[in-house]
This record gives sequence, structure tokens and C-alpha cells, in this order.
Amino acid sequence: MLRKISWLVALLSVSSLAACSSDDSGDGGGADLGSGVDSDKQGEDLTDDEVESICQAGQDYVEEKVSSDSFNKSVCRFAAASIALASGDEATMKSLCDLGYDKCVDCIGNPDKEGCEDFDTDTEQSDCSLEEAPADCTSTVGEIEACLKATLDLSVSLFEDVPGCDELTEDTELPVVDDELDMPAACETVEDN
Repeated sequence: MLRKISWLVALLSVSSLAACSSDDSGDGGGADLGSGVDSDKQGEDLTDDEVESICQAGQDYVEEKVSSDSFNKSVCRFAAASIALASGDEATMKSLCDLGYDKCVDCIGNPDKEGCEDFDTDTEQSDCSLEEAPADCTSTVGEIEACLKATLDLSVSLFEDVPGCDELTEDTELPVVDDELDMPAACETVEDN
């Protein structure tokens, strides 16, 4: 379930290609998702095929990030810590966390195993062929891709700093996982118009 939340956040970023505004900095961005689209081209001038290429490159980037063993373990740490912190006392918290983490890692590695139905690792991606070029958008492809990449990285990074079960205390605070993430600096010139 938590993995699906992170996917939703990341894919909301990819499918928000239409969210961009004017930028007169002429900076052209700096991140390349590997879409192959000219980084100096403005959003409003994109063809449907170019929009689809950028969307697909973003989805490929997400897949690469979230399919790693380290990301899966981070998500399991987050899930286990979330459950454990609700238990109250530290002794129970740590044992619950260990059990939850081990179960999560086992189920992600063996999704067809009995009892692992709630650890669905299938991901839902948007249909990139349905994406449209952003109208009245003078941000460049470079700026749009830099924003997408930074937003995806931010979504994934929420899970990276979660402490292990042995480090949990009653005062441990976990990151909030929702679609209201702070805008990365790379997105300052790319916003809803």
C-alpha cells in the first residue's frame, strides 16, 4: 500500500507535464530523463509524440528508482516503523517493527506467497499516449524534465531517511507521504498557469 502511495506521488508528477508557466531565464534546465526531446524546445511547441516520450522517460526513471532493493527495503522500514509507532511503548514498538519489516521484505521478494496479498508490488502507470502538450507554456523541455526528475527524486527520498527498527523511539517522526510535497527548487519556474 505504501509503495502504491509513493507511485501515485511520483506518477502525479509525471502526468502533471501540463503544469508549467513562463520563464524568461533562458536557462534550459539541467536534468535529462533520456527522452531524446530537444531540451531547448518550449512546452507549448511539443508534439504529441514528444510529450509521450517525456512521459515515458519519466515513468522509466520512476521504475528504475523504485525497483531497487534499497528502495524496497526503505519502503519496508517505513511501513514497519509506521505500524510500530502506533503501538505505544518502545519494547513492543521494536519487536513489532522487526516483525513487520521481515514480513514486508519477504513478501516483496515472494509476492505469490500465502499471506502476502497486501504487499502488491504491481504498479499502475498512466497511459503516456493520452498526455497532451501544455498550452501557453514557455518553459523548456530541459526545465520541465528537471522539475519532473527533482519531484520524482523527492518522492523516493521520503523513504530513505526512515530509521531502522533498533533506532525507533517514542519521539520518532516519520515523513508525511501525500501528494502535497513541497515544490523542489528545480520546479520554481515550472508551475501551474
